[in-house]
Amino acid sequence: AHPRPAPFWIMTAVLAVAFGFRSTFAVLVLPLWLWAAWRHPWPRRAVGLLVLAGAFLGWTTLVATLSGGFTPYGETTRAFFSEVVIATKILGGGFGKIPAQIRDVAISSVFALGLFLVPLAVGIARCMWGRYPFPAAGPFLAAWALPMLAFHLVYDWAPRFAVALMM
Repeated sequence: AHPRPAPFWIMTAVLAVAFGFRSTFAVLVLPLWLWAAWRHPWPRRAVGLLVLAGAFLGWTTLVATLSGGFTPYGETTRAFFSEVVIATKILGGGFGKIPAQIRDVAISSVFALGLFLVPLAVGIARCMWGRYPFPAAGPFLAAWALPMLAFHLVYDWAPRFAVALMM
């Protein structure tokens, strides 16, 4: 028996809107969508992915149109990528930036969570080892957290992201 379709479509519609407002949000939440969608029949998943892609393309088209067209939008995007992403991130600075990124993640975590780091670490360890209270959460946690952490460590980590990523 397949899960009911209504929650799937509600989840897909909400994510489609969110992806339109902030496309990098997809990196954080698309793994969760894939995890939740996995139990649904493949045609529903395929249409859901098309809906998400259509929403992303639709929002991008709307924003580009409202900002003067695809030419200025593309120029701004390329400038941001070269002047911010490549110039300041691991993508442009090489693996030598990883220690600084790890330090920033650690500092951000301490500031964002403080003493709550202890129960968080214990909870993550218990999930990964299949212990109470989430005996089968390890694969889910890995499917969600690892792509997000890899993306932000390589692309765009800054202490200001700590609170959003820790919630």
